Amino acid sequence: QFMSETDPAKKNTLLEQFASEFPKAEHTPWVLEQVQGYYVKANQPDQIIAIGDKLLAVDPDDPEAALQALKAAEAKKDMALIRKYSDATAKNARKMAAEPQPKEAGEVEAWKQEVSYAKQVGQYADYALFRAAVESRDPKVTIEMGEALAQRSPDSEYSAKVREPVFLAYRQSGAN
Repeated sequence: QFMSETDPAKKNTLLEQFASEFPKAEHTPWVLEQVQGYYVKANQPDQIIAIGDKLLAVDPDDPEAALQALKAAEAKKDMALIRKYSDATAKNARKMAAEPQPKEAGEVEAWKQEVSYAKQVGQYADYALFRAAVESRDPKVTIEMGEALAQRSPDSEYSAKVREPVFLAYRQSGAN
């Protein structure tokens, strides 16, 4: 029924209804991806996050669901959610990037593109923590985000860039 619907809002309602009525159906992850995409286009961060959580519950390794939730958390400037979804995004991206190369020659190019995309997603997750750290006016947030980044991705270009702001945050807070 939702496939023939032309009104995006009505179609989204039908998709959400399907996902809630059949949470364990084989196509539920795909349906939730469509719903999350609708909310991304509609710029509704709370809904993006809510659907992202549902999608990650049925497909915990989905890097795109975590990435969209991370971007929504950034839009809300919610530091706890930025941390949560940055961690999930980075974990899922690393897992995707570590997939072994397929033996079938015809699948290698697609695999290379997926690995490249996964690495970009991982870099974005690092950037999100970096940005949260350097834009925060709260030294505790700067320290928390900067240290989380350094611990998770010590070789990231953003780990090196966040050292000075973290040092200054320690000095500012008197915790050095």
